[in-house]
Amino acid sequence: ADLALVGGPVPGIPAHRGMSETVGNIGSVGYRVVDPDTGLDVPDGDEGELWVRGYGLMHGYYKQERADVFDADGWFHTGDRVFLHDGRAWFVGRTTEMVKSRGANVAPREVELFLEEEFDEVLYAFVLGLPHPELGEQVAAVLVAAHGRTLDPDDIARRAREQISSYKVPTRIDVWDEADVPWLGSGKPDKRAIR
Repeated sequence: ADLALVGGPVPGIPAHRGMSETVGNIGSVGYRVVDPDTGLDVPDGDEGELWVRGYGLMHGYYKQERADVFDADGWFHTGDRVFLHDGRAWFVGRTTEMVKSRGANVAPREVELFLEEEFDEVLYAFVLGLPHPELGEQVAAVLVAAHGRTLDPDDIARRAREQISSYKVPTRIDVWDEADVPWLGSGKPDKRAIR
């Protein structure tokens, strides 16, 4: 089990562990959880975007002007969707990855965690939104089978519908070999390449 999930306020939601922009340690920066539309802090327990600044933060991105990376007050808008609980940030997903399907917002990371934790035959799940003429976006998943296991996309979808809201169930499921998954140098999946 992932120790970051033990004792969390919401089952399956990990604590925010940091990012390369903070040299991997969120404890070395100041942070806020902000409504990205208003720029105002949100109360503990409400979801918002994580903003960080301080001595443990990068100086900027290579070949980008500082003003294009940080706001006027020096805050870096991470794009991470989190909530605060007892002063600690808990990672929900990415603000830029949100899927809008059937008029509802779907957090890809929530569906990924569900698929990876509830289905023993799933090693990795990568969830993203793809354009769809009737749904707006469809919830799509690329799954990698656990070693020695096989995946049946129809069975996965059927079982998922029994456990989560129907609008969160992937309407397209592709099965890939583990060797076919593109990874970034940071160790995170390359969602753009997967899309």
